[in-house]
Amino acid sequence: MIAGSLAINTLPKNTVQVESGAITDILRKVQSRSVSGYQDSVWGVHFTATEITLFAGMTFESRNQIFDETSPLSSGVNVSGLTDVVFQFGSGGTQNIGDVVLTSSATGEIVTLSINSYGRIQKQ
Repeated sequence: MIAGSLAINTLPKNTVQVESGAITDILRKVQSRSVSGYQDSVWGVHFTATEITLFAGMTFESRNQIFDETSPLSSGVNVSGLTDVVFQFGSGGTQNIGDVVLTSSATGEIVTLSINSYGRIQKQ
């Protein structure tokens, strides 16, 4: 019975950890696209309460919607902080410096992904 309780208590925590890993992978994918000039564009990520959109363009508002790739966020994971991160052509740096904060609505666990001007993504 104890093992069952442990599994139930760790599931929400694992969800936040898994989601932070997936978002880090998406940010790195987009950064790589910007560095290489994929589709002759810079690339970015837009976060909403329910999904993440990879986009081609200098801003989410002025993007070329043909290239949008949307992924849902896991239920029970809330995202706050930066809403857009656009990486620069060639360098992979960004002017969107700050944090993407993931919070489990079940446990309150917080995982922070910090992004610096060089485009480095650090999990805290």
